Amino acid sequence: MFLLLTYLLGGIDYAINYAIGIDISSYWQFGVTALSVTILCVSVRVLILKSSKLARKVCEANICYGEANVSFKGLCDSGNTLTDSLSGLPVIILSLEAEQKLVLDDKAIEGYIQVKTVAGETSMPIVRLDRVEVKRKSFSAYGALSRKNFDDVEVVLQNTMF
Repeated sequence: MFLLLTYLLGGIDYAINYAIGIDISSYWQFGVTALSVTILCVSVRVLILKSSKLARKVCEANICYGEANVSFKGLCDSGNTLTDSLSGLPVIILSLEAEQKLVLDDKAIEGYIQVKTVAGETSMPIVRLDRVEVKRKSFSAYGALSRKNFDDVEVVLQNTMF
């Protein structure tokens, strides 16, 4: 990065000196140029990070459980690799809102799954869902009850579903 900036700024200095005839090779002028390039690089990085958060992939997921057949906004761009250790079925994470719409109660809980996240490790109750449909593909899956609402989505899909 240092060499890249050195060559870039040296090229800019040479181009300005050749094109306009202004010598900007003194230290204070070089500092202003370096600061400008640094601000430009930071601005581009912030814009890229901002756009990547806005470009989160969200798709529609239809979930059937008992009499309920509900459509949810599901996060597709996820690192969710949860699978049930006994059956090998994928596990999706349901928000509190999704849990309420599907009318899940404590009688439906079939077990617990250990979940490791950036925030730490926790155990979530899981419920066997009748059917999960994502992008016209149907899956048998479990739903982990997070008992929390999410920001923009209601379900975090397992990464093999999209």
